[in-house]
Amino acid sequence: MRRFDLFFVGFCAVAACAATAARADMLLQYTFPTTGGGETGPGLDPDYAHPDLDAAVLMAIRDTSSKITMAVETPTPAYASQPVLRVNPDGNASSAAAAITNGVYFSFSLKPDDGYFVNLTNLTFQAGRGGAGTPRGWALRSSLDGYAATIAGADIPTVRPNRTAYDIDLSDALYQNVTDSITFRVYVYSPAAGSTIEFDNVVLNGTIQPVPEPAAWAILLGALCVPLLVRSRRCFCKAA
Repeated sequence: MRRFDLFFVGFCAVAACAATAARADMLLQYTFPTTGGGETGPGLDPDYAHPDLDAAVLMAIRDTSSKITMAVETPTPAYASQPVLRVNPDGNASSAAAAITNGVYFSFSLKPDDGYFVNLTNLTFQAGRGGAGTPRGWALRSSLDGYAATIAGADIPTVRPNRTAYDIDLSDALYQNVTDSITFRVYVYSPAAGSTIEFDNVVLNGTIQPVPEPAAWAILLGALCVPLLVRSRRCFCKAA
């Protein structure tokens, strides 16, 4: 068999093992369709959760800091789509640094089912200021590094009824091949109590795949090694 053919066989084996990893899927989506219910209402549950996520893990958006007030509401003037998640830092943080130091945030979590791992790609959402006062904004951190580093953050430039769209890259190695629970904290800040930040259309994207069985790894390794072994044998024969 020609060397090209052997490498082609190895490539096909790799492609077969990785076929399910080619396309990023929606993992979680929050559009806040239901008003009311306070900070634990059904409007804070995800509209969609990937079927291979562990349902025992609380995926709803929650005030786990006890430093904010939040609710799903329909403010005026109205956004193009409503309701939205209105978050009031209650005067506990007027900057991103203060929000992080004082623990002013809301959070959501996810975990792949046992026997699966997740690769994250990005987090998207829209946000607007509930009024003219500045600064108002957000900063994102995760449990994967113990909330040590800010993944992204921004002062929000737009005022209701206008929103700013954000797309946060999560392709870093830290967010790949994760089998444990992940919690994201969205730290929030505003100039005074009563000044809100408003979120909508929160979407987390990535892929969830089965953890390969040992037999699958053996097949893959063998397919990759065959061309190298054949090439080595040919070189040995020529040298002899």
